[in-house]
Amino acid sequence: MTQKQYGTGPLFTGGPPIRQKTGWRPVVRRLAFYAFLVVMCVRIGLAFSLYDESSDEVRAKEQKLKALKIEHRRVRQQLKYLDTEEGREVEAQAQGWIPPGSRLIVLPPEESPAAGANPHRKAGTARETLQHLAEETIDVFLQCRGRIVAWWAGFRSEK
Repeated sequence: MTQKQYGTGPLFTGGPPIRQKTGWRPVVRRLAFYAFLVVMCVRIGLAFSLYDESSDEVRAKEQKLKALKIEHRRVRQQLKYLDTEEGREVEAQAQGWIPPGSRLIVLPPEESPAAGANPHRKAGTARETLQHLAEETIDVFLQCRGRIVAWWAGFRSEK
């Protein structure tokens, strides 16, 4: 009984051994494979260098963001201070709006109409409001009528 040699033939059937190819084709294949490996190594190296550069940019932008947040916090604190009576007085003196040694008198703000209220509406009864609106409407109508009549008169005189 002969001993079978597995892996030496096509599909491991124990057929005749696979002969080694000779000539220039295996050399070209190996060179192409090595060239592929070199290209891939170079590309991977470039990817890592780009990653390193971008991480430097990210670090720089993070530092800038941190500095801007600190500046923002400082400005907010300054605004809170300027909203106080003392802050307004100090800033007015710094700007030269009031002479040193004088005292600032702050008047209360004027009352504005309530939110959502019609600013044209006058305080009063409903009848007074309707009468006011009617007068405004008649005034607008008469102004428009006067313009139309003047235009028509000019138009007719041109003929």
